[in-house]
Amino acid sequence: MNAPATAAVVNPFGSAKISERAAGGLISVEQQRAVAQVQAMMIVAKANPRDRIEIMDLILQDCTETTLAEEAEYEFSRGGSKITGPSIRLLETVARRWGNMECGVKELSRANGYSECEAFAWDMETGFRDSKSFQVRHWRDTKQGGYQLTDERDIYELIANSAARRKRACMEAVIPSVVVKAAADQCALTLKTKIDITPDSIAGMLERFAAFGVTKEMIEKRIQRHIDTLTPGLWITLRRIYNSIKDGMSQPGEWFEIAPAATDASNKPATGASALKAALSKKPAGNIMQGGDDPTLGIPGAGYISHVGGEGGAPAVDYEALLKRLQNGADTETLDLDASLIGAIEGTDRQNALAKAYQARRAELTAPKGKK
Repeated sequence: MNAPATAAVVNPFGSAKISERAAGGLISVEQQRAVAQVQAMMIVAKANPRDRIEIMDLILQDCTETTLAEEAEYEFSRGGSKITGPSIRLLETVARRWGNMECGVKELSRANGYSECEAFAWDMETGFRDSKSFQVRHWRDTKQGGYQLTDERDIYELIANSAARRKRACMEAVIPSVVVKAAADQCALTLKTKIDITPDSIAGMLERFAAFGVTKEMIEKRIQRHIDTLTPGLWITLRRIYNSIKDGMSQPGEWFEIAPAATDASNKPATGASALKAALSKKPAGNIMQGGDDPTLGIPGAGYISHVGGEGGAPAVDYEALLKRLQNGADTETLDLDASLIGAIEGTDRQNALAKAYQARRAELTAPKGKK
């Protein structure tokens, strides 16, 4: 005769596993710690309120420094109107003196080539907080096409650059506008009284603009005078334009007439990728290359890159051959032209590999002698 089944007694202290309870306890502790930290910061801020008179004196004193004054404001055009405002550098200086506040940028998550971020500014004394959430794609656009970023340092710098404008907007919302305006006015006065326009300072400015493709001739065309005759007012305007371009508020083409790429006027026959692209545009469809040079192109080695295989018999670009050319380019001009074909390759992974090969080879070609 079978024994009767024994009914299970329910644990009166709960059925959750010990590991689950431990994990929940750790999360609770971290939450309590974060709350306690914020509460402590607010208590300290309330116990030590700002002396606005002293703080304003310190801010105005900082703004008498020429280095800060030169980077204090940006300028850009919108709808035909000139817009100026305090730069991120000026607001960081003001926030440092204003005190009792926390500001910064947090990367909340990262997945599928994107980062979810938040820029914020929090006045602990008043309790007012402003934040802006945004998404950053791990991608860099170049004249030869874009490519995915994988290096941690590149991703960090991309996020920092994208976050600067949001952080500036948050700080501008938290810090009283009268404080920011007074600081900007003092910086403008500093430039007018302390600016020293010398050949060295002009050369430095031209070098900074050159990094964005702006030449001396473009600047002179905008200011309608020779660069050596700059006035303090024009110097301030050019500094604001430079700050605007550097901070990503505007593009060089919005301020200067960017000349198209210069063409070679000599009768020297075209070679490399430029001749390849010109020949491909004229090549009739129907001949599929099986290796060797295509006699219709007349370009040494070009046959190892191109083949007919696009839609409707349109020319396409062979990945392996293009990769070899980018790895072994003889000079930067030909290498740059070859790199312009990267966008014709299908597949993000292949495009990234080509872009890395191009960057590595170009670094070798442009490296100082003895450092290759």
